Amino acid sequence: MAKISLDSIVSGFKSVSKLIANFDKIEDDLNDKVLYRDNPTGEPNQMENNLDMNSQRIVNLVSPVNDSEPARWADVKNGVTGIDEPVPSQTGNAKTPLTTNGTGLVFGQIEADHVDFTNSGTGGVERTLQAKLEDVVNVKDFGAVGDGVTDDTAAIQAALDSASVVYFPNSAYKITSGLVLNDGQIIQGTGSTLDATTMPTSVSLDDQAAILANGSVATPVAITANVTEGDTTITVADSSSFSAGDYVLLQSAQWYMDGVSSGTSLRGWVGKVSEVPNGTSLVISREAPTSLASASTATVSKITKKTVSINDLTINCGGVGEGHSGIRLEYNVGSKVKDVKIDAAEDQGITVKTSTEVSIVRGAYTNCTSSATLGNTGYGVSFLNGTSFSSVKDSYFYNCRHSVSGGGVLSAWYVDVVGCYSENSGLSTQDFDCHEPCFYWRFINNTSIAGADGSGGFVIRGQHTLVKGNNIRSSGTGIKVKTFIVNTDGVIGTALIGNNIISSNSGISLEGSSANGFLYKTVCSDNNITGTTFAAVTVAGCHTLNYSGGFIEGSGSKSFDVSSTTFADMSEIHISDVVFGSSTEELVEADFVDGLTLSNLVGTVSMTSVFEINNSRRVQVRGCRAITTESFLVISDTDEIAVDSCRAEIQAGAGSWDFARINSTSSNTKAYIRDCQSFGVYRYGVYTTNYDTIIVTGCDFIDATNAIPINLSGAVTTVSDNNLV
Repeated sequence: MAKISLDSIVSGFKSVSKLIANFDKIEDDLNDKVLYRDNPTGEPNQMENNLDMNSQRIVNLVSPVNDSEPARWADVKNGVTGIDEPVPSQTGNAKTPLTTNGTGLVFGQIEADHVDFTNSGTGGVERTLQAKLEDVVNVKDFGAVGDGVTDDTAAIQAALDSASVVYFPNSAYKITSGLVLNDGQIIQGTGSTLDATTMPTSVSLDDQAAILANGSVATPVAITANVTEGDTTITVADSSSFSAGDYVLLQSAQWYMDGVSSGTSLRGWVGKVSEVPNGTSLVISREAPTSLASASTATVSKITKKTVSINDLTINCGGVGEGHSGIRLEYNVGSKVKDVKIDAAEDQGITVKTSTEVSIVRGAYTNCTSSATLGNTGYGVSFLNGTSFSSVKDSYFYNCRHSVSGGGVLSAWYVDVVGCYSENSGLSTQDFDCHEPCFYWRFINNTSIAGADGSGGFVIRGQHTLVKGNNIRSSGTGIKVKTFIVNTDGVIGTALIGNNIISSNSGISLEGSSANGFLYKTVCSDNNITGTTFAAVTVAGCHTLNYSGGFIEGSGSKSFDVSSTTFADMSEIHISDVVFGSSTEELVEADFVDGLTLSNLVGTVSMTSVFEINNSRRVQVRGCRAITTESFLVISDTDEIAVDSCRAEIQAGAGSWDFARINSTSSNTKAYIRDCQSFGVYRYGVYTTNYDTIIVTGCDFIDATNAIPINLSGAVTTVSDNNLV
């Protein structure tokens, strides 16, 4: 308390009032300015100013009993259980946490596995922070430098082996051998580049790949009863090693089709077990796409699959002479490759083998040129060896031998190629190519533009293939359908629909043959072909072709060349509803066709005859219209021909051509011409030589310049009735 000031009483020593006044002042100061231990009622118990201990200690302070009471240092230390040491020096420990080493306080790191984390979402459970951080691993956590010079192979592989999700900060990473992915692996490339140019040179195809995700297959189990196409129950020697949900490889030593007797391609596919009903049978989730003979080493093998996801990454391979591949996926299920660019993979950009449900989206694959010494690959993307239900979509290809291809030693099933764009590909061959053991492939809304080195276009060698809505420019052949392997079953069920083929050597080439195999049940509709150097459509070795719709403009040769050398090679060819622009030769020329129908064909100007049909039988020309500078219809040695409701304008000039000229050197030939009409300058409406029977009725040939507009003098039996001449 402050000093008490009293009044002087020297002059008034005997003054009682002065003494009383001083005592009152002492009492007031004691009452107002002194702190009491027991705090009498009405007395102050708090300080109005700071207490200066003059460097002295407060002693005998008792331990606090609640949060509002003062504490001694001993009380502070005892408050942290087990610690009785002072806090270490803070010098040099800025931003360093205070922790314990088990015996004392230290400045140091707090281990992430000692910190708990609980997701704030509903149902979140507690994990350590370490576990949370390991959900995504950064390759630089394991020493990857990412300068494009340092070999980061080991560091990246260590990262891949440590976690499922691996993150690549946007950099260039050099690797000198392939990176191996584990099941469930996810790569987040964030636009990074893998420089794989210095990987070892391949000594064989499929030798060196920058990224590998390969599962495995178990010892085969024998299939003990024949499997028929469409079956779902498979009889096996022992089903004990299989469980519902297993993926399996089913195969046999049979050729991929019964009509094949040579080559290396066998039959097989990847399936899924949905049930194991007993010790000798399996139920698979999808119907068998083909048959398997138990006597032909038919087996089923359990697949230990891998499922990976590779995203937003560029891979640079070694280019010509190195034989590298970019990504190899084998025995994969549901893997995804998205926004990946691969350059200079001389072997293959992405290889998908013996896998199912693999998706490749928005990639770019350039300079996959094929090795001159190792074999013919050079595929941007390939689906091989039993792969099924997989796709490549919205991807770009440049300077590849084949942008997309497939087949292999086992058939490839149900592959979709959609929305892809290719330039200068099809090096010395075709651009998009499905090999003979490809079944139910679909090429939809793709673009193929040939360049100085690439032939472009499509070659369809497999079965039941759909080619729809594609744009093809400057190719050798726009779309070719052909088998290069001897197959007496031929190529079955090709459908070419709504494709645009521009400025190519030829448009559509259907090339069956008795040597390798015919084409069966082919459908072509609404295809547009303009500016071909040679025939717009070439047909050979086909049985049952339905070609309808679309237009053909500016053909440098015949619009349709439908030719064979024997009736056994060509039958049931039906062409209808096609619109033709100008053509330098015939709109349709047909040779040796057994069953030909031309209906509702409309042409503008043909510089030669419109239709020329030779050595054929069972021919019908119905509802066709054209402008021509020569004859509308020229027929030779053709039996059972009917011409109905056709109209022609003949601009012959000198008038030396006919509406229909029908000649034969054989016997038993018959022709029937009805309700036809011709205008312009021409010689005969109908002119025949050596036909057995010919009927002309209801026709208008009033513009014919010859005195005998309908000349049937060469026929044995004739009827000419109700004609306007």
